[in-house]
Amino acid sequence: WFLVTREHVIACRTDKAMAEFRKLYDQGALEVLVLTDKDIIAGGLDDYVIVSHRWITPEHPDWDDKEPGNQSAKLKKLQEYLKANPDVKGIWMDFPCLPQGEKDDKEKAYFGASLASVNLLYLCANVVIFLDQKYMGRFWTQYEAFLAFHKVTSDGIVEKTDEEIRERVTIIEMGAAAYSGGSVAKSLIDTWHHKTVAEAVAILSQPDVEVTNKSDKILLLGKLPGLEEYVKARVAEIEQEAREAEEAAAREREEQQRQAQLAREKEQLAADQA
Repeated sequence: WFLVTREHVIACRTDKAMAEFRKLYDQGALEVLVLTDKDIIAGGLDDYVIVSHRWITPEHPDWDDKEPGNQSAKLKKLQEYLKANPDVKGIWMDFPCLPQGEKDDKEKAYFGASLASVNLLYLCANVVIFLDQKYMGRFWTQYEAFLAFHKVTSDGIVEKTDEEIRERVTIIEMGAAAYSGGSVAKSLIDTWHHKTVAEAVAILSQPDVEVTNKSDKILLLGKLPGLEEYVKARVAEIEQEAREAEEAAAREREEQQRQAQLAREKEQLAADQA
């Protein structure tokens, strides 16, 4: 995974559009993390935040030449967030962390592999949601919100507690939503917090949940029930590995105690013979 470092985000100029993946890669602004799905489930991204948002224009998520209010609005909020949370090492956001536009074969492979596992980022990591009125009607953003309000357990995908949402999900209301007194954020939570996977599929299938590429909707909704079974299996493996590691450590302690006892007995025997 490529993530934008906190230092780069904070230092970014806000009077021009955020740079795309390739430019950031060339600038050395991206940190590389090699993580398996089990690493992510086990908390491998706990020091980072994942950004859920809608794109302002088809070309850029945070810049509109014709609307000053949509020029680096999210970047400014991210800078504030990172300054207020010094332990966060960086962010993952689609535009700066994935190659955009035409891609070569290597970029296509990375892009495809990332999309295959991106569900786990929203499900297992800390999430910042940039919530405006239009966020509520988009498929990808609603899908991400459902995942952000849930977690992975041995029982599958289950809802986070209220405390876990407060600790792991930050909702930043933008645009007109910022004047709602928190009601838009409450509506988002109420829509998704207590929903099961099956209920989420039914809601996201509604025709008023818009998506640019309809095949994305069909593909993702078809995979969501399978994702639940997949994560249950990975959690079972993690728990089994933890039990085996604990048992191995216990055996090691027992062996150390046995060796120490033998050493004491040997010393006592030598003393008695003397």
